[in-house]
Amino acid sequence: MHFRIIARFFLCNRRDASQQICSFFIYFDEAIEEIFEVSLRKRGFVLNAYSYTSLIFGFSREGLWEDAYFVLELMQSNGCLPTAVTYTVLIKFLCKYNYIEDALRIYGVMDSKGCSPDQITYNVLLYALCTQNRIFDANKLVEDMLEKGCDPDKFTYCTLATCMLKAGLVRKSQELLLKVLSTDNHFDVATWNVFFHCLCYDNRALEASSLLMHKVGEGFVPTNVTCNTILKGLCMEKKLDEALTFLDRNEWAREGPDVVSFNTILSAACNEGYSSMIRRIFYRMEAEGIEANIITLTCLMRYFGKTDNLFSCYSIFTYMINNGYNPTTITYNVLLDIFCKKNMLESACKMFIRFKGSGSFPDTTSYNILIHAAIGKSGYLSVMCLLASMYRWGLSPDGITYALLSSGLCKLRSIRAALRLEDVMIEQEEKPSISFYNNIMDAMFREGRLGDVYWLVHKMKIYGIELNEASSKIFDRALSKGGRKRFPKAMMVLGSLIRKGKNPSEKDKS
Repeated sequence: MHFRIIARFFLCNRRDASQQICSFFIYFDEAIEEIFEVSLRKRGFVLNAYSYTSLIFGFSREGLWEDAYFVLELMQSNGCLPTAVTYTVLIKFLCKYNYIEDALRIYGVMDSKGCSPDQITYNVLLYALCTQNRIFDANKLVEDMLEKGCDPDKFTYCTLATCMLKAGLVRKSQELLLKVLSTDNHFDVATWNVFFHCLCYDNRALEASSLLMHKVGEGFVPTNVTCNTILKGLCMEKKLDEALTFLDRNEWAREGPDVVSFNTILSAACNEGYSSMIRRIFYRMEAEGIEANIITLTCLMRYFGKTDNLFSCYSIFTYMINNGYNPTTITYNVLLDIFCKKNMLESACKMFIRFKGSGSFPDTTSYNILIHAAIGKSGYLSVMCLLASMYRWGLSPDGITYALLSSGLCKLRSIRAALRLEDVMIEQEEKPSISFYNNIMDAMFREGRLGDVYWLVHKMKIYGIELNEASSKIFDRALSKGGRKRFPKAMMVLGSLIRKGKNPSEKDKS
């Protein structure tokens, strides 16, 4: 069996061999390996836990799992017990290479090998589980951690709370952090930042702002991340006056508002078309000595596009190109979207072709913009060409792409073809969106296929997709068209679903 080992090992003495063990790997056959081992022993070198762990580190980092496991077995057979660091190294790189099940298996055998996981082991594994949104497994891991007497630290709680937030478990995330923060005042600003994020995600930005003021009075020192999080929350709730006032408060971070702060509120003002607010923001930026960047200019482009001022919009874009700014993919997509919404498809296509290959442009969003415009013009041949171009460019359709395609197929009354897209999405591990199903439900209703509407809703419930306002409207119309008489049992179930899903936005908040 081949065994990778350090070439520089020959030059190392016993003390510094372990430090060099991850540096230079070459192949030796078994005969050379034996000679090499004898040579090391003559020098007085004996592999210890640090040496074995270093070898495992080197092999794991390179993804050489056969060699890494061989060293682990060799370590145990030579009577050298692996430490928590040894297993943690293996778990870390297994997670990095997305072999989380193998990492969990290693974690599961640690106790039986006489080695208990430490705090770092748990945190490494927890981070990997949360990255894949495996909230159930993450919760179970933290429970195991507590049962085995290993106290979670701030990283543990922040990671788990963030995972809960991403999974939509806003209140549970808040409860977890509130429990931790109320029992321990030594948690750092990162923990508080996650908690402020939870409050803002729950449309409680004003409460977050008041809490920050209270904490500053107790000596808490926020960072720009803290303040920008709350500022973004205020902007998401369209409380722009409060957001601008927040910039002037003494609770702001020591370094003061940065360009991210101003871009956050500027983006909200541009989306709402508040010209006076936009002017106030630029006055403040000038007073603070903060220069506009590419994001600032992109926000202005979006504003001028919304106000039909295409000349100013294109002037800003030209200014970017001529003055050394590097437009981002978002910048290109904003201009592309403006052209398409103004039915200037020829200009959109010319712009698309001209800047294709600039940075990461185009991306899937770019193609979605053009596909949406083509469907609006019934240009289905263009849609097929765009899809082919997307694949040639190395991109894949996302949930929005499939929702657009389902809309186009339903316009052609090809409901069966639209439904077949569902199988394609599942194969590509792309979860169908509510918009995807709403397009099909609406087409079914228009053709009087009320039984199929009921079947589709039942399927959605199985997949865990909640009805939204658009879905409810379709069912309201279905009921008014006599669905209750034709399908009494089905309509009774649908009526219950409608009552539960009438105000999905309120339901989501809870």
